[in-house]
Amino acid sequence: MRPKNYVKMCVCSIALLQSTVLMIQTLCKTFLAILNSCLKSMLRTPNPCLPLWLGFPMFRIMIMLILVCMKLILIGLIWEGIMMRVMTIE
Repeated sequence: MRPKNYVKMCVCSIALLQSTVLMIQTLCKTFLAILNSCLKSMLRTPNPCLPLWLGFPMFRIMIMLILVCMKLILIGLIWEGIMMRVMTIE
């Protein structure tokens, strides 16, 4: 049996999902741009070190950026789950 405000809950959950995806895209876009520039500089130079951080290996920077993106996605999914539970309680 569906609750009275089932349609409203579905619309709210779709809007919440869209805002979560937009937030993740906005946050990850910067990191992906940095990762892209790192990869391009790595392909151009034989020494796989970023000029800004001398001696810091390129793969560590890439791993760090990938982990940050994954963390942001996980935070977004957890936030969405919390908001869905809050909406169903109300």
